[in-house]
Amino acid sequence: TTGTAERKRAVAMTQFPQFEAARERGKRIKDHVIANLDHYLLEFERNAIASGAKVHWART
Repeated sequence: TTGTAERKRAVAMTQFPQFEAARERGKRIKDHVIANLDHYLLEFERNAIASGAKVHWART
């Protein structure tokens, strides 16, 4: 239930004092990746192909 999740989150936060700082850093990283998604997708493709994978691109 929602109450259970909230309680577990509250307990976890007491065990991780820099929770909010880590959360904010994660948000900045996510925002950066989304803003530069074309670069990261091409990097993923290069690495995947180098590892033997076949990459299929969907038409947009």
